Amino acid sequence: MMALTRLSRLAAPAGFAAAALALAALVLFTVVAGSGTISQAARRAVFYAPTLCALGSIVALLVALIALFVRQSGEFGPFGLAAFLTALVGTVLGAGGYWTYVFVLPELSKQAPSVADQSSGSVLAGFFLSFLIMGLGWLLFAVASMRTGVFPAWAVGLLMIGSLVTIVPLPSRTLVLSLAVACLGYLACRPVPNRHSAPEPTGWLGHRLKGGRPV
Repeated sequence: MMALTRLSRLAAPAGFAAAALALAALVLFTVVAGSGTISQAARRAVFYAPTLCALGSIVALLVALIALFVRQSGEFGPFGLAAFLTALVGTVLGAGGYWTYVFVLPELSKQAPSVADQSSGSVLAGFFLSFLIMGLGWLLFAVASMRTGVFPAWAVGLLMIGSLVTIVPLPSRTLVLSLAVACLGYLACRPVPNRHSAPEPTGWLGHRLKGGRPV
């Protein structure tokens, strides 16, 4: 139990790390790529800066996802477990997509720059499918989280928006999702209210009762 509690506390640092790295990836990619082609940017050593930030961000999202699941595991049912597994698989696939930006795209840009710039065929389909599963998985996880009532509705709503944005092909498609996860991670540090405890008896003026007498 203590190990699970410690694991759930990783939601906050992992969420903030994911958000910070996603924001850094967006800024660095804008500076490095500019108005040029992706193959031109990938041939430069500085291209590793935004791609490593993007990969680190999605790895941090994986850690935060597991921590958020542990935080709500007592409230989740079969639907929550299925949503978590879908989000987990989708995030792993998304990490694989960012992995290619770090280790495949730079060499591909040197050997076949036209292929790197086209982004078509099975490569495009693979990226779209990976982030589609990731976005839908996180959306289902948000729905399951809404049903538990552990987190406020506004935070889960932001997670839903971030999940949908993840599907859109943007330079830093996980930024909104990472910000939402950071909020949930912060809120996860709060103690869980005991819903099954009986309300404390009070008198007619709202005074607490002890042994049948107001105190």
